[in-house]
Amino acid sequence: MNDLAIVCFSCDKNDEVWPTFMTCLDKYWPNHPVTYLFTETLNSPLMKTINHDFPLDEWTTRIYLSLEDIPESKVIFICDDCFLDDYVNLDKLKQCYDIVKDNVAYVNLELSFDPRDLDCEYPGFKKKGPDSSFRLSLLCGLWDKRKLMDILYLKECSPWRLEGAQHMLNYDIYQVDKVKALSWFRDGPKQCGAKYSGRWAKELPEFLAKEGIEMDLTKKGFNEEE
Repeated sequence: MNDLAIVCFSCDKNDEVWPTFMTCLDKYWPNHPVTYLFTETLNSPLMKTINHDFPLDEWTTRIYLSLEDIPESKVIFICDDCFLDDYVNLDKLKQCYDIVKDNVAYVNLELSFDPRDLDCEYPGFKKKGPDSSFRLSLLCGLWDKRKLMDILYLKECSPWRLEGAQHMLNYDIYQVDKVKALSWFRDGPKQCGAKYSGRWAKELPEFLAKEGIEMDLTKKGFNEEE
């Protein structure tokens, strides 16, 4: 996996998560690939920072230009609040890496939970069917960089609008099944990391205490919804 990079996609207003993201990444993947931070204007000494400043409704343009700035051909594209909570399964990750070839755009690293996902030629994986939900999920996946750029180029919009479009240029998409390659805090159906709807998950203080991490949680408040 010599041509693999990690891309933490973020924004300036979420700078408080960057130290926690890297602390967990360094702990649970000690020899991880080069890690890039994509944000608008701020810089972090913890990651190789790439800045392009565009408003949220031009998010796809910002990420496209940022991907142009890195040399690797495959990327783990992961949201800034996906804090790893267990050691990376490198064997499983290598299988994901090997699947991303030919017409495959990416392997979604979230576990399959949609009964419309299809059995496929790769044991331990599912293939996204034409009616599967979340065919295009930006939360965490191992991507062919050029195919991700093709998808971003289709539409100038926010990440949520892009996911809602579900337009994948007829690429194939696979998904891990039963055994995770990467595990992160609040990884599961209808869960999406340490924050949602702009607020922290109510379980976050317990996780941070377990990891021995101090983090400013005063800015966003807590989301009490499940």
